[in-house]
Amino acid sequence: MTVDEWNELYPEGTNVRYFPIKGYLDEYEDQLTRSKAFEDTNGHPVIFLQNKSGYVSLEHVTPLDQPQPKTKPHQAYPGTTDRPIIRSLCPPGERLRARARAACGGNKWAEENCKAVGNWD
Repeated sequence: MTVDEWNELYPEGTNVRYFPIKGYLDEYEDQLTRSKAFEDTNGHPVIFLQNKSGYVSLEHVTPLDQPQPKTKPHQAYPGTTDRPIIRSLCPPGERLRARARAACGGNKWAEENCKAVGNWD
């Protein structure tokens, strides 16, 4: 697994099973990650664990938590009108199209929902 793939699925504080000897499954420690994964100076994917000095290879850890993929709002809530979120994205009183588009960050999902809650001309 690459560093980017790991960081996309497993945030800092993920429960992992650490195997000090790669491939030897009888000896392990359950740990929490204390950093994002990164590449060491040789380009190997590594991560810091609590109660461990130095980093360990991602090849020596197995996540125990379910993956938590990061999603964008338009992927997570298509077609909804979650008013508290949308009102914060598109402040009331700023109903000019240009201002609403800037407040919504040009996000198509936010733009559609700004129209649904009346903050879009």
